[in-house]
Amino acid sequence: ATTNWLLDAASLWVLVWAFGFRVGLDGLIVAYGLANVLAAVPITPGGLGVVEAVLTSSLVGFGAPRGVAILGVITYRLLNFWLPIPLGGIASVSLRFRPGEPRRGQAEILRLAEASYANKEDARRWAERHGLKVQGGEAETPGDN
Repeated sequence: ATTNWLLDAASLWVLVWAFGFRVGLDGLIVAYGLANVLAAVPITPGGLGVVEAVLTSSLVGFGAPRGVAILGVITYRLLNFWLPIPLGGIASVSLRFRPGEPRRGQAEILRLAEASYANKEDARRWAERHGLKVQGGEAETPGDN
């Protein structure tokens, strides 16, 4: 988890540097940490808007020009937050639908469902098996008298 956070912060550093400002390690860690802590507060899904505002203002506070901070943070969020969503959707669809191949386990699941239905037990037998006294149409527990 630590490596994930450090690499994520490093990607922010690279993207801000790509627009012409070199953030110091202290400014980067403070801005990144503050943004992620505030993103954990469930105000918006995924910290949308919160992360961008906190990162941009923090980087500006640590000396980054406003335009560079905005471009760096928006590019970082596009790559970090938005790009994985369609890629994950495509990957998910590719795993579910493979042209020309039958779905694995589909016949086995159907067979198990049919066997379960054929061997079903009625409600009265189930209640008696679980220690419920059945009188008339209702079941009651042994101590309900």
